[in-house]
Amino acid sequence: MATIAQWNFTSDGTSSVVTYEGTNPFQIEASGTFGSGTVVVSSSLDGGTTFINLTNASFTENARAGAYIPSRGEKFKATLTGSTTPNLNVFLVEVVKV
Repeated sequence: MATIAQWNFTSDGTSSVVTYEGTNPFQIEASGTFGSGTVVVSSSLDGGTTFINLTNASFTENARAGAYIPSRGEKFKATLTGSTTPNLNVFLVEVVKV
């Protein structure tokens, strides 16, 4: 498996935007201290103008979800809200076909 993106949150906010150029599906993993917050991963198919939350990609505890099958050039970001002193990592991990 290859990591497409890794975001670390130590406060509420929105991550940088990552553009996926691959063709393999990927999983979303969230782990660490959520600080009672919620992290949501969203995607954009219009170059980053409009982001839509991914189904089953809202987490309040350590979890893994997927496999998402993205379109080439699709953009992704994560947003953490409602947290108090979090230390949270969110990963997009490519599932390599064998």
